[in-house]
Amino acid sequence: MIATPTSIPAAPEALATAPTAPVLLAAADEHAARVLDGSARFLAHEVVPGRQRWLLDRDDHLEAWLVEQEPSTRWDRPTALSAAAITVLDGELDIERWNGEGRITRRVGSGEQASFTSGTMRGTRPASDGPVVTVHAVARRRAPLDDLAATAVFPGDLQAAVARGARVVDIRTQQERIEQGPLLGAIAIDADKVAHRVDPRSAVRFREATSTDIEWIIASSDGTAAQPIASELRRRGITRARVLVDGFAGLAEHGPGEPLRAILGGVAHHRDAAVMAAH
Repeated sequence: MIATPTSIPAAPEALATAPTAPVLLAAADEHAARVLDGSARFLAHEVVPGRQRWLLDRDDHLEAWLVEQEPSTRWDRPTALSAAAITVLDGELDIERWNGEGRITRRVGSGEQASFTSGTMRGTRPASDGPVVTVHAVARRRAPLDDLAATAVFPGDLQAAVARGARVVDIRTQQERIEQGPLLGAIAIDADKVAHRVDPRSAVRFREATSTDIEWIIASSDGTAAQPIASELRRRGITRARVLVDGFAGLAEHGPGEPLRAILGGVAHHRDAAVMAAH
């Protein structure tokens, strides 16, 4: 199935127009048909842990890939957030996307499709024990860092965020902290009190909350409860409020012991963090 890779030009930084969802869905469907009838060309082959893919086509507007994704407990998330469409050829795929208030997950089976607009945070994960084979049509125009994308902090990026001065707020319940473990360096607080404590105009604000430009990262058990809080903070003018994607569960998947190591360096940033482990 694999041909000798040919030289493919690098994707442009930006293009004047980007293909719409119907165009991407049609392209994914067309290339899926070519794979199934044996007429597809394979221009390049890439392998990363848990996934491999073959380039089917690339032009000025989009590129198409045949992707084989191995079963995993982790979500596979794109590093870029360009518009895209997926056609499932074999197996079942769980697809997660974030809207302004939280996550939406659906299962897509063989012959079914899904699409994403530019800037949409998303992830994919095989829904069964075997690999899932899909065709992806992806817009080559790079997505701008829009409001929704700007709210995301992925588990692997948390340490770097804290190193640049971000403050982490742990909104898990006391029972969740007991069961899952502490998030060292975070400020533990009830979810319904966050807006009042990080707003610099509030009479009950944290001592650290001196500006609306502070980067606050909201961490919940699985990321779901954090999104509406970050959205509310941004509506209040706290423009750098963000969400820890997948929350504490995402940190646990990121690597053994990662939740305990993740933000140890952040304790020095928080005068309010002295009781964070006791909550």
